[in-house]
Amino acid sequence: MNILHYTLGLPPYRTGGLTKYSIDLMKEQTKLNKVFMCFPGKNTLTKKFKIKKYKVFNGIESFELINTLPVPLLGGVSEIGAFIKDIPESNEEIEQFLRDIKPDIIHIHTLMGLPKEFIMTSKKLNIKTVFTTHDYYGLCPKVNFINCDGNLEKCESCNKDAYSLKMINIMQSSLYRNLKETKVLKVLRKNTKKKVTITEKEIIKTKESFEKYADFRKYYTEILENISSIHFNSSVSKKVFEKYCKIESGDILSITHGSVQDNRMKKTFDSEKLKIVFLGPLESYKGFGLLLDVLKEVDFNLWELQVYGNSYEVDCEEGMNVTFNGRYDYSEVPNIMKKNDVLIAPSVWNETFGFIILEAISYGMPIITNQNVGACDIIKDNVTGLISDGTKENLRDIIGKVIKDREMLVNINKNIIESDFDLEIESHYKEMLLFYEKVLKESV
Repeated sequence: MNILHYTLGLPPYRTGGLTKYSIDLMKEQTKLNKVFMCFPGKNTLTKKFKIKKYKVFNGIESFELINTLPVPLLGGVSEIGAFIKDIPESNEEIEQFLRDIKPDIIHIHTLMGLPKEFIMTSKKLNIKTVFTTHDYYGLCPKVNFINCDGNLEKCESCNKDAYSLKMINIMQSSLYRNLKETKVLKVLRKNTKKKVTITEKEIIKTKESFEKYADFRKYYTEILENISSIHFNSSVSKKVFEKYCKIESGDILSITHGSVQDNRMKKTFDSEKLKIVFLGPLESYKGFGLLLDVLKEVDFNLWELQVYGNSYEVDCEEGMNVTFNGRYDYSEVPNIMKKNDVLIAPSVWNETFGFIILEAISYGMPIITNQNVGACDIIKDNVTGLISDGTKENLRDIIGKVIKDREMLVNINKNIIESDFDLEIESHYKEMLLFYEKVLKESV
């Protein structure tokens, strides 16, 4: 089978769960299939759309889409026109590219930078397409609906500090791609990081702003509704996408990545203080602020919190037992899981999946998470994990119960060890192959 993937790009230029999943799936697919990938690339002075061969990466032939739509990442969208513009001159280039590589199926991992013409040309050539729901870009310019419930009236305010097109173009340039991991650029990214919280008083309500963000959502909804089938990575993501789009075909399949192996270990929970660990960005949407607020109401002498994620720290109430360990490498995960009692993943957005939960399970680590996290699909509440209803009070009560009754964690660890565990990339590859075959059999 010839498989073409559309993703954000190659590491180390692109990182994160989406990149990890797509690259690891492609690497697994190369064992028995011909695999290609394309990604949104640089902008040039000619402004002419082109698809150029980039390089071969782990057996994957990659191609760069030049002068395509901008890629805002988590920065937001303010200059709407540039993100939804038609590129009619791209039709011929895309058609020739697809005729040359002859994909049986196209697997799309993001809508960022993806022109509508790519989907319509694929449809014209009767090439089936699938889309994995890693985030909500296209429905939400900021990706995660964190400051709203999908209300377009809030978009103007939420995106008021979005990166300029000039800055986005720089971030998509070849120079930035090659220098991204240098110390100077890491410091610059840290210092220019934006944190936007919108209050009701700040919401900009104008007919013009509403209509332009409605056009933005319409553009990407039309793309989604012309994709052959949707791969929902969780029941959470399925619920959100079906709220905004008419989905004709799709299945729920949990995801994984190549570093996930069966490392389940028997743990003991006899430390004087409950050893809690948080892994991930210290952002409001990941629930780190919620976790701190909850722990403020729990006796400081009964717990300690180890934090791994961003390179910066946040202020904590005096006396709180919080240790900030900075960024971590995946090679450190076994030791992190071994020396802590419970992992808490309290995301407050409708997280489409959440690899950290999968990774914790692979080490037999008990988990406390919120019901709006997609990876809850692989947890059975009170059996292989503990699921909160998302409220501060409920999360506090669960932590309190675990502190008083460590036997809960002993049982969860035992249940994880004794449960079926088949979430390694080889098994997921087989599931995706069956999904592809199902899509290919569906009528045009």
